[in-house]
Amino acid sequence: MRTTLTRSRRVLALVAIALVASTLLMLPASADPNLSLGGLAMVVDTNGDGLNLRTGPSTGFAVQVTMPEGSIVQVVETGLTDDTGLGWTQVRYSGLTGYAATMYLAAASGLIDPPPVAPDPPAADPQPNGLAAGSRATVSGTGGDGLNVRSAPGTSATVLTAIHEGARVTILGGPEQDASGNSWYQIETVVVGWAHGSYLIADDPAVAPDPVDPPAGGTSEPPPAASAAGQALVDEAMLHYGTPYVWAGTTPGSFDCSGFTYYVVNTVLQNNFPRALSEQVMFGVFVSRSELQPGDLVFFQNTYEWGLSHVGIYTGNGMFINAGNEDDHV
Repeated sequence: MRTTLTRSRRVLALVAIALVASTLLMLPASADPNLSLGGLAMVVDTNGDGLNLRTGPSTGFAVQVTMPEGSIVQVVETGLTDDTGLGWTQVRYSGLTGYAATMYLAAASGLIDPPPVAPDPPAADPQPNGLAAGSRATVSGTGGDGLNVRSAPGTSATVLTAIHEGARVTILGGPEQDASGNSWYQIETVVVGWAHGSYLIADDPAVAPDPVDPPAGGTSEPPPAASAAGQALVDEAMLHYGTPYVWAGTTPGSFDCSGFTYYVVNTVLQNNFPRALSEQVMFGVFVSRSELQPGDLVFFQNTYEWGLSHVGIYTGNGMFINAGNEDDHV
């Protein structure tokens, strides 16, 4: 009897140790100290299945979208735990805000490439370069690395976005000199920010004039006709007028804003157009508002959140079609 009781105690002790070990293994899932508010994180260790973005911090909430392995998200809130002890992090992804299991997120620092950085600028750029407020310029001389657009004039300012070699921008102001004597210009591209003047070449107005408003009492030139592809995009988009708006929707049953453009562009052009709003805005070539043609994508910033936040498809005559919000439809 004593031997049996001793064995039983050993079995119970082993079970208790196993439960403690299991609990210890779960602890890292509740919070990742490397995730910082406002910082970036990457979806990892999902075996290629991706990570569900849910409407609340537990598996009982609805799935908004499945984020592919390697997706980059912005951290909104950390340290959340559900009733089972599973950790959750509130994140922002492709215009959506939701909750993802912390155990499948890793701080993106060191895992992803930093924002594109332009070549080292010269000590100073010449001032008589033809750049003036209201003029247009082309990004040139970056060696294919692209040009950083910053929140203020100077290389220490935050990078808002990067634009590719050959992109055309509108000059809004400047020049402003930094501590090294380099000139910076405020420009409008996918965002409004500051760019180093050494990589901006003034467009020749005789070659590529911008449309202007006609004088009072005059007549304007008719808007340019849509290209065949542009008109096909408009025609496809109009087929879905009235489709309900649903977060993460990408099919004719429901759309969100970037899901709508994702579906329409890929249906017509079949060119692997990306799903994420931040990737869509970098996919094509920037044109000014006055240069829009039917089928062009129209991007917005600072609507329901700061920064790039909405997209639609220009249909001509100053109008566009879009998936607006939960209270509306296409």
